Amino acid sequence: MEKNNGVLSLVKAFFRHVSKRKKIHLVQLSLLMILATLAEVVSLGLALPFLSVITNPENLYTSEYVKPFVDLLNIQDASELLLPVSLIFILTIILSSIIRASVLFFSGKLSASIGSDIGLQMFSNSINQEYVVHTRQNSSKLVTGILNKVDVVVGGILAPILTIVSSILVVIGITFTLFYINPTVTLFLFFFFSFILLIIFKFTREILKENSFIISSKYIQLVKILNESLGGIRDILLEKSQDFYCDQYKKIDVPMRFSGANNKFISGSPRFLVEMLGMIFITLTALYLVMFNNGIENVVPLLGVIVLGAQKLLPVLQQTFHSVSTINGNIGSFKDAILLLEEKIKKVEVCNKNITLSKNIKLIDVSFKYSIECKNVLNNININIEKGSCVGFIGETGSGKSTLVDIIMSLLSPSSGILSIDGITIDESNRSNWQRNIAHVPQHVYLFDSSIKENIAFSVNSEDSEDIDNELLNKVVKLCKLDSLVESLPDGLNAKVGEMGVRLSGGQRQRIGIARALYKRKPVIVLDEATSALDGKTEEFIMNSIRALQVDSTVLMIAHRMSTLRNCNKILEVRRNGQIIEHKDVELITQA
Repeated sequence: MEKNNGVLSLVKAFFRHVSKRKKIHLVQLSLLMILATLAEVVSLGLALPFLSVITNPENLYTSEYVKPFVDLLNIQDASELLLPVSLIFILTIILSSIIRASVLFFSGKLSASIGSDIGLQMFSNSINQEYVVHTRQNSSKLVTGILNKVDVVVGGILAPILTIVSSILVVIGITFTLFYINPTVTLFLFFFFSFILLIIFKFTREILKENSFIISSKYIQLVKILNESLGGIRDILLEKSQDFYCDQYKKIDVPMRFSGANNKFISGSPRFLVEMLGMIFITLTALYLVMFNNGIENVVPLLGVIVLGAQKLLPVLQQTFHSVSTINGNIGSFKDAILLLEEKIKKVEVCNKNITLSKNIKLIDVSFKYSIECKNVLNNININIEKGSCVGFIGETGSGKSTLVDIIMSLLSPSSGILSIDGITIDESNRSNWQRNIAHVPQHVYLFDSSIKENIAFSVNSEDSEDIDNELLNKVVKLCKLDSLVESLPDGLNAKVGEMGVRLSGGQRQRIGIARALYKRKPVIVLDEATSALDGKTEEFIMNSIRALQVDSTVLMIAHRMSTLRNCNKILEVRRNGQIIEHKDVELITQA
């Protein structure tokens, strides 16, 4: 993004992400706005003949501008003008209102449509980032960015921009119409109120921007503390630390709310000043016209048009100021949204050749560190994992076990060295082809707030029954000893598990995770402390079930309990110095 973070540069950066089709719709909407402006001009222009026909119809009847109209309708007397002029005026007002309502409707629909596209782009950019990127950022910032920032883009930036464009067109149209009728009064009206609003804007712009950055940063903090407090609700209840978290919430929420209230006041308050000055202006205009024009019958139509024009113009000027203030009040969040939109995703030439494990997985001279500033987590690792083998990974907490397995799964790329599958080097071009072979079960299994069936089938809606292999589903339920749980629930496999599986025990959640991996029928299964919440008997049963269901599967297991690894062909111990020691006998490790 450009270094200049001004409004115009941000808007320019934003429109780079608007699709060509939506840009065409914006052009079409602009044409509709121009049509609405013309309708406003015509309705305002017709106010003068309407008021003239009421106060002095004879003047209007003899006017050279009205003569073609009089001849067309064969009007013989000035009094006969009242009905047709009134009808035309009414029809013009109705038409103008319909067009303005259409502008409001279509601008709202278009803003929502663009907002939906932008939200999808943000979400897509986020979930398509490399795994290492996700390890560096806070999820609260991401959630806030996708949910709150999209609303800001739609309601706080795009809608006000469309309002400003529409308002400017209306202001130009009304000003030129009034200028044609009475240049002196019009020029004074336009420049006086524009000057007032510009002065107010100059003194409030920086306050609005400062408040916008406060709101943006505090909102992220608020989501963070909500996630943390609700995620750790058990500990909070046990430690009786509710007051602490409420105090933290208050410290974040109060300044955010007050900043928002200040912005709303600044955006809306000039209306009262404009209305007051508008009434004073109309009074002074009336005095001016009466004093310097002959006959009240000539003053009333002119004054009526000016009052009507002012009645249309002043709210539009206020609307423009409110929209500009709204944009300035959302600059902080808008900037965050642009940053999310412009997150770069590595584009690589994808290799379509399938990778199927038939021989072995090799790491050759692999070293890894999370960033340039960090020390190596792994140093010159060389391992060979044969197809169909069961390999255990042990080591102290933080030694790099999960990092090593993440490299094998190609979630992380080696800082140096090679990951090889059957002699094929895995890189960005074929990473996804290799990952299609892997089923992963983490220690803390992520469960959706949906049914057991949906959580096992994963990414398949239970309503799409044709996409679910019910025979395999029932088989893995039994193999993972979930059948007793399913039978005890009134809705069976359709029973909801609650948010993050809150209605289930830790062991039940882990068994659903293992069932999910078995349902995928992948040749490589990675168990990252996936049986830590299971008792020894259940763990042994499930491990035997994995072998029975997938005889040729390659199993990689991270564990702390030696009993979990007793059926492994070999065990790799990851040391804190980034080195690996290979063991063949679990009993010897236990004794050591």
